Amino acid sequence: MGTKKTFKTLTTEQWKSFNAQYPTPTFFAGPAWALALNADNANAVPEPVVFEVNDGPTMLLPLVRMRGNRLGWRIGSGFPLGGYDVIFTLDGAIADGKLLESSLQRLCEYRLDHLELTLWPFLEALKPPQYAVQRYEASVIDLIDGASAAIERMDGRSRRMAGQAERRGVTCIQKTDPQTVDIYYELLLQSAKRWGRAAPTVSKRLLQALVHHGGSDVEIWLAFFENKPVAGIMVLYGSVEVFVWSAAMDADYAVLRPHNILHVTLMRAAEARGMRWYNMGASEGLPGVKKFKDGLGARTIGYDRLTLEKKLFKFYRRLRERKSDVGSAV
Repeated sequence: MGTKKTFKTLTTEQWKSFNAQYPTPTFFAGPAWALALNADNANAVPEPVVFEVNDGPTMLLPLVRMRGNRLGWRIGSGFPLGGYDVIFTLDGAIADGKLLESSLQRLCEYRLDHLELTLWPFLEALKPPQYAVQRYEASVIDLIDGASAAIERMDGRSRRMAGQAERRGVTCIQKTDPQTVDIYYELLLQSAKRWGRAAPTVSKRLLQALVHHGGSDVEIWLAFFENKPVAGIMVLYGSVEVFVWSAAMDADYAVLRPHNILHVTLMRAAEARGMRWYNMGASEGLPGVKKFKDGLGARTIGYDRLTLEKKLFKFYRRLRERKSDVGSAV
């Protein structure tokens, strides 16, 4: 058996070149997502890692380094803000099964104090025992038989509401110009206030960065009623998956069911781009949102967030958690 080579990092330009040759199945595992995160937070630095598995091929792990902590901890994430990750061979194959398991095992040797990986839901592998595992669920629609078949599988009420919105004059338009970003962010502000939040969970700067770095793989769809934007959805395209990343609505127009017609329109747009999966993401703690997705015909699939920590960092984290618990009890 040959000597294993050390871990190396690619430059952003090298990563872009790889992605141009071997497009990522999910938008999150490509350089555009990492660059947008960096534009929003300078401490999230794109740092894709190349390494060899034992007796196997050379692999590429898309990653960002989370810097800025005062103690200089080495922290890697793939990816923050609910993004998924995929590990590739250098000829573009996606690691799954045994190869994914071997890759995760090899990453235990990487010089990070804390590594968090959220695996794309369509991957399966036994998880090495060194990783802590959190299980999540995503709502996905399979477009393998086309959008029309997927729409026919929708709950009858959800499908009727989409038709009702169309008959009432709700129209859907896709744009990604600066004015559309402003309009969409205003809808997000309204939605945040409806949920009792002072601001959306994502910044306008991140939206602008996604549009800039993502190009045609980032779309904003707006629903209009009588020339007024009443709802919107932002989607992110990979090579086989469209991800419904965020949604917003003016609550005064909820009776029009604009999101129903938006999703029907988006499924047809996803089919036109050759997408297999229409992924609406997780709904933890939001039973009403989960029920809406179920009504659209989504099925629930599980996926894992893996956390690998060195002993010293784990001790530090637990110490901080104990101090936080004591402080909150005082």
